[in-house]
Amino acid sequence: VLSGILSITLGLYVFFKASKSTANRIFFFLALLTGVWALFNSVYLITFTYPWIHLTYAIGIFIPCTVLVWVSYFVKRPLKPLITISVYLIGGVLAYFSMVPGSLLSGYLNSDTGYRVFPGPAYIWYSAVVVLSLLYSLYLFITSRRESNGVRRMQFNYILIGIVVPTVVVTIIDFILPFLHIYNVMTFDSLMSLVFVSAIVYSITRYRFLDIRLAIRKSLSY
Repeated sequence: VLSGILSITLGLYVFFKASKSTANRIFFFLALLTGVWALFNSVYLITFTYPWIHLTYAIGIFIPCTVLVWVSYFVKRPLKPLITISVYLIGGVLAYFSMVPGSLLSGYLNSDTGYRVFPGPAYIWYSAVVVLSLLYSLYLFITSRRESNGVRRMQFNYILIGIVVPTVVVTIIDFILPFLHIYNVMTFDSLMSLVFVSAIVYSITRYRFLDIRLAIRKSLSY
C-alpha cells in the first residue's frame, strides 16, 4: 500500500512541477500505473480472491510498455507513433486475456497458501511482450548511456537503479521462475515498486534529474 501511495504521489509531483516535458508526462503515467498496480497487488495479498490477481496482471502489462516509451523519450530517440500505438494495442489484448479465468492464469484457492497461480495457455505471449519491451528498453538505455557524460551520465545511473533493476527482478519473479515451477516468490514483486519510488524520489530531491536545465546551471555555478 505504501509503495502504491508513494508512486502516485511522486507522479503527481512531477506532473505539476514539470509537465511541459513529454518525458515527464510519460513518467507521470508510468508512476500512476505502478502505484495502481501496487495497490491492487496489496488487495490480492489480503483477499486471495478473483479478480484481484488478474487485475494486477492486466495493469502490469502496461508498465513495461510505458517504460519502453518513456526510455525512448528520455534518450531522445522516441518511438514512431504507429509503433507506440501497436505496443499499447497488444498490451490491451493481453490485459483482456488477463481477466479471463484460465486463459493467462489458472489457479485455485487454498485455505493454507492462498490463491495459487499457475501460467495459462496465453502466459507465454504475455511474457514475450514483457521481456521484449524490457530488452529493447535496455538496448536504448545502454547505447545512449555510453554516449553520455557529466550530469547526463548521473541521470542514467539513477534510472539504472530506479527502473531497470526493479523491472528485471519483477521479470524474473513473475515471468521466468513460473516456467521453472517456482511460484512461492511471486508475491514479492510489489516490493520492487518501493525500490523504484525510493531511487527516483532521491534523484529528484537530491539532484532534480528530471530538470536538466537546473542541473546544468548548478554545474556551471560550481
